[in-house]
Amino acid sequence: MGIAFFDMDLTLTRAITNIFLADAIGRGADVQQLEEDWQRLGFSEAEYKRRFAAIIEGTTLDQIESMFPFLPLIDGIADTVQELAGIGVSSEIVTVGTGYFAELLVRKYGFDRCAGSDFTLDGRTVIGFEPNYITIEGKGDYVRRRCEQEGIDPATCYAIGDSFSDRYMFRAVGTSIAINHSEGLEDEVTHAIKPCRDLREILPLVLDRN
Repeated sequence: MGIAFFDMDLTLTRAITNIFLADAIGRGADVQQLEEDWQRLGFSEAEYKRRFAAIIEGTTLDQIESMFPFLPLIDGIADTVQELAGIGVSSEIVTVGTGYFAELLVRKYGFDRCAGSDFTLDGRTVIGFEPNYITIEGKGDYVRRRCEQEGIDPATCYAIGDSFSDRYMFRAVGTSIAINHSEGLEDEVTHAIKPCRDLREILPLVLDRN
């Protein structure tokens, strides 16, 4: 019994979904510049969301659904989710990335739920982001809240991610697994797999505890 919390960008996907989305609508250079400015100037996540929303405003959910089959993903997602379910471990996606891609992953691969940056919509057209989006620090808050809601000890849960932006999620669970990770992150997690070409490589680390 437990929950496996998965980061999305560069964990389940092989692309940063904000950049992937922007590239698909011809605004990739604008978002690359936004990412660079965010790293250089250190403005808030709220300001990042505001600027990103202005770049992608007018994109439709139909467009996003049509580009989803081209989103590069790590191998073995479906089998991993199925194997975890078989031992009583549910799977959830927790991301600061484009939440609608997480929803599409839930639909396709059978994750139990997701939390991310949800669009504000006019019909099926993006006009911004909802104010209750997941932040980097909020990933840890989400994990603790979900464990409390389900009556599950966080020590029996897992977090799988790739970067230091997942550290709050890692700290909230009993077993943290970094895959294809940023240099130095291996010192902050229970297990590290690099390179990880198939998500099923995490399964022995979970099965050993169940």
